[in-house]
Amino acid sequence: SAFVVAYLMIILISYSPEDPGFDRLHYVESINNFGGETGAWISSILLYLFGIFGFSIPFSILIAGWISLQIRRAQSNEAELYKPYLLSLSGVLMLLLTGSSMSALFLPAQSLPMALPFSSGGVIGYELAGFLVRSVDLLMTTMLLIGGFAFGLSLLSR
Repeated sequence: SAFVVAYLMIILISYSPEDPGFDRLHYVESINNFGGETGAWISSILLYLFGIFGFSIPFSILIAGWISLQIRRAQSNEAELYKPYLLSLSGVLMLLLTGSSMSALFLPAQSLPMALPFSSGGVIGYELAGFLVRSVDLLMTTMLLIGGFAFGLSLLSR
């Protein structure tokens, strides 16, 4: 899993909007992404979906691998092995959703040091934040997202 994490970090850091990707198809002479055409596509998809929180996916994989190693070392009952792992996985999902939604609400894409394919929260964060703001108001949306982020952190650290 360390190689996957390193590869994902390299392709996300070397993302370039000029490379061909998920949201655009065009021919280029040279690809700027260190992962080649595949890396350009993967980074384009992750940043399009989750925005700046796409960078948390490699760390989530690393944490999930560490948690699964700790679980296997601590428990011998096979039936109980997957419960803590699923809790931490749901915490990661909660962090991705709430973090990207808060980014879409409060972090302008122009303030970031890199160009993103969509907004700072990605299309998932943008749509979830928009749905919550339309359903309740901005203050309640912010409180729900902060609470969800804290809940995701507590699930991840179990």
